[in-house]
Amino acid sequence: MTLAIASWHKIGDEPGPEAWGSWYYVPEATFVEQLQQCAARGWTVVGIDEVRAAIDNGSEAPDRALLLTFDDAYRSFRTTALPWLRRFGYPAVVFAPTDHVGATNIWDHDDEPPEALADWDDLLDLQAQGVSVQSHGASHRAFSDLSPQERADELRRSREALEDKLGQAVDMIAYPYGDDAGLPDDLRMALLDTGYRAGCLYGGGPNATPVADPFRLSRLALGPDSDIAALLAPPT
Repeated sequence: MTLAIASWHKIGDEPGPEAWGSWYYVPEATFVEQLQQCAARGWTVVGIDEVRAAIDNGSEAPDRALLLTFDDAYRSFRTTALPWLRRFGYPAVVFAPTDHVGATNIWDHDDEPPEALADWDDLLDLQAQGVSVQSHGASHRAFSDLSPQERADELRRSREALEDKLGQAVDMIAYPYGDDAGLPDDLRMALLDTGYRAGCLYGGGPNATPVADPFRLSRLALGPDSDIAALLAPPT
């Protein structure tokens, strides 16, 4: 089995009249084409439960398993990406930074257009429609910029907020900016102590299985010009 984890941020067009030229917006038609390309290359979309089982005990999964993930929990995901996922019958994972639920992407206001994030009602609706909502930290700060105690606090606060508001298990994190600070021992212990099973980076190709380190899962960083064939090349 090979596990590929696709990662998008924003599906659709940039909001507002100002043209930012952001790479992180994937036009709706391009997103659909990317999903179709993955299927045409023999990849089977799986949900978070299959990934958990494969990581925890090596349970059987398709030879080419693909997990679809979306960072930051933009409200536009619900209106633009979700209808296509439902049409294809695909589950997905949304990673939400809990301090900003219902607000905007203030952490990158100098580089990206301001855009509304899903509120708790949005996230509950996504969950009801087959989307697992998992952790993207609390404040969306890079872990390399935080002390060991601050990193542990990010993990705990995010998990507690999501489980309290949504009532479902949270045990996967996508590190903000893909930054795990090199996964020092203190962070690995904090992940284990707070109940996380897996951590996702940003960038790289498919993961060979059995997974060498579940806290350092690579993800395909997908933009409007991504070469799906090259990104899905098997690991060496």
